[in-house]
Amino acid sequence: GRGPARRTRAEWYAPRAMVDQPTGPGAAGSDDADLAELRASHERLRMLYDQCVVGQISLDEDGRITEANLTAADMLEVDRGALMGTSLADRVVPDDRAQFAAAARSAEGTRARQTALVRIERQDEGPLWCRIELARRGSGSPAGLSLVLCEAQAEVAALEATRDADLRRHTAVDALGEAFYLIDPED
Repeated sequence: GRGPARRTRAEWYAPRAMVDQPTGPGAAGSDDADLAELRASHERLRMLYDQCVVGQISLDEDGRITEANLTAADMLEVDRGALMGTSLADRVVPDDRAQFAAAARSAEGTRARQTALVRIERQDEGPLWCRIELARRGSGSPAGLSLVLCEAQAEVAALEATRDADLRRHTAVDALGEAFYLIDPED
């Protein structure tokens, strides 16, 4: 034959014990074992979600936070429970809100991921530069957006250093041009 049958998506993401062991009314202790395995799997996934190296936030169609991992709460210096139901746009620095809103509108209108580089207000420290990647939630999920927050302080510092170096180079070139006009060998 062709080998083992292909697993369905549900089987692929289900805990191994739930896929490999017989289930149903005749399987001994299957309900309790399946439930315990499902709970253990859910707990492992929750731990991975909370300890992810990037902040992850879900927004409803009104832009209110419905879910956030611990990394996002730590980045924003807010208790995760205090984030629920609040507007992420209200946490964006006022000068950056138009850019955030444009990326959110674009993400809602397409399946393509949208990116914005914005500053987000924090409770104790100054604003934090973040690269935000927004995407419309997949089919079967409630309407709204999923987003990833990546700390971007180093990226912004590199962009500013590049801009400053370009400015110095242009200033030096302009000064050289003026020097050539001052020293005219034909005079």
